[in-house]
Amino acid sequence: MNLRFINSLISGMLLHFFGDAEDWPHHNGHAMRNRGAGEPFKFYVWDQEIVLDNFRVARYSSRDSGRPGGLFQELRDSKEFRLVFADRVQKHLFNGGALSVKPSQDRYMALANQIDKAIVAESARWGDTQMSTPYGNRIDQPRDPNDVDDLAYPPAPHGPDFYFTREDSWVIERDNVVNHYIPKIHDRSHSNALLNELEGEELWPPEPAPGFNQHGGIVAEGFRLKLIPSEEAKDSDVYYYTLDGTDPRNFGDKVSSSANTFTPEGDGVELTESVTVKARIQRKGNIFLPDGDWSPMIEATFRVGSFVGPEALRVGGVMYNPASPSEAERAAGVES
Repeated sequence: MNLRFINSLISGMLLHFFGDAEDWPHHNGHAMRNRGAGEPFKFYVWDQEIVLDNFRVARYSSRDSGRPGGLFQELRDSKEFRLVFADRVQKHLFNGGALSVKPSQDRYMALANQIDKAIVAESARWGDTQMSTPYGNRIDQPRDPNDVDDLAYPPAPHGPDFYFTREDSWVIERDNVVNHYIPKIHDRSHSNALLNELEGEELWPPEPAPGFNQHGGIVAEGFRLKLIPSEEAKDSDVYYYTLDGTDPRNFGDKVSSSANTFTPEGDGVELTESVTVKARIQRKGNIFLPDGDWSPMIEATFRVGSFVGPEALRVGGVMYNPASPSEAERAAGVES
């Protein structure tokens, strides 16, 4: 099965687990592909407005036949799939990944800021909502008006007639999501933290990935890269890494021929050229798994040497009426 397809499925599932999506996966799941280019299916979020408001939502066991949830349940029986899933968790939830705290907060606020003023007009459409309607709808209030985890938080304001405004409703909920809900997803002291749930579902292994003394970026020539053991490290752990962009672990728990061993107490690995480093921990000692348990993979790309940053660029002039492109430029795709 195409790994890009698997990674897209995993990323879609992980995003929904992260947001505690309620109206899913029995529907609201879409996948598309570019047939002409022979690309695999890619999974997309659709109609998921009921998210980031209920830590008790858990859709890990849904087996809806013919839908992404059903396919996910079939695949998760495979140890290889579970490790690939853990690799994606490592990629997205740590070291500034897409679902780590600050990028998630920044992305949410960037979207919220786009509609900030429009919410004023939208709030006029909400009108003066009554406590109940002829259709049976009613306003639920939190039992404790200060309980930010209550499903009815924030309290409906301006009683007894109740009407909602940008400042007293939308802004409060926005700030609660950004400053409370998203950080709590990552707080492992909270029983419903995402990693706790994934570990309970055997989608996150007890052997965390190692760390790097610098997670990628620009480094000076001769920089010595070190692997940092996790707090759960054991004496039996063996650290493997590659410098050619390949996985240090082969299918079936075998060590790759490209892998090198690393000693955490050593001087590190000298980087002399730009490179992508991938690393895992292999934990020995389980008699039922002679090739060991493997941690998720950590990877980072390092650019070695001195590079000119964007602050050094200067616009020296603008060609407002450029000459027609030459034959060579047309052949290269330049049109004007």
